[in-house]
Amino acid sequence: MKPSTIFFLLPFAIAHPNGGFSHLPWHLPVAGDVRSPCPGLNVLANHNILPHDGKNITEPVIRNALSAAYNLDPAFSSQLFFQALATADDPNGTSWTLADIRKHDIIEIDGSLSRADAAQGDNYNFNSTLWAQAKSFWHGDALIAVQSAADASSARVKTAKETNPDFGIPEELVFTRTGPWGLLISIFGNQQEAVVQKERIEMVFEQEKLPLNLGWKRSGEVLDAEGVGVVAGMVFDASTIPEILAGDGGAVKRGAESYGFTRHF
Repeated sequence: MKPSTIFFLLPFAIAHPNGGFSHLPWHLPVAGDVRSPCPGLNVLANHNILPHDGKNITEPVIRNALSAAYNLDPAFSSQLFFQALATADDPNGTSWTLADIRKHDIIEIDGSLSRADAAQGDNYNFNSTLWAQAKSFWHGDALIAVQSAADASSARVKTAKETNPDFGIPEELVFTRTGPWGLLISIFGNQQEAVVQKERIEMVFEQEKLPLNLGWKRSGEVLDAEGVGVVAGMVFDASTIPEILAGDGGAVKRGAESYGFTRHF
């Protein structure tokens, strides 16, 4: 993802005292750019908060980008960086690309809200059919609450299990199937009330654009792993994902002592 220093302080953004931005350039990827299965990172690349080509993401780059755009705690951002580094061609290196995190069963796992499973051929481009299934659980409400989020994730896991003969989620990553909700609700909604505006989430997924014109602004509170993990845990506890996976030797791939209720994504 291009030389990092020009992205650190978002010099192209005009920040308001409330933490919002009055304007951020946005451009779709062009030939040679790469994107990931993660809409939240693709958004930042499209806005040039991360390098637009999606390459050469170092720890300082991700820390500064996630802080500037989402107010994520730097220590949490570093944790996410090193998890992603495990997907790089050289895991002993110092950078990764958005394409790297497409690698299966490291960060990207089956049962995504908006991406097909890796065994189905394309686990990183937005899939409107799968996303429509997830959206059907919003029930026309303006806000997505914990139960709606849990129902959407449960349905996507169930459908993936039924339609992908190679479906499986590593046991230590089962909890992380609702990890994105911890981030989505905390970043784009209200972490304390555990709700998020539906239209904001739709813009992030469908357009991969920050919902600035929908009233969103950067959180005034630093978002750390503990707070994000609490929301993710609420969604997981409200889901039926463990029941869907239970009793099927092909559902959970690798052994671990538990479902891995760690707060990582």
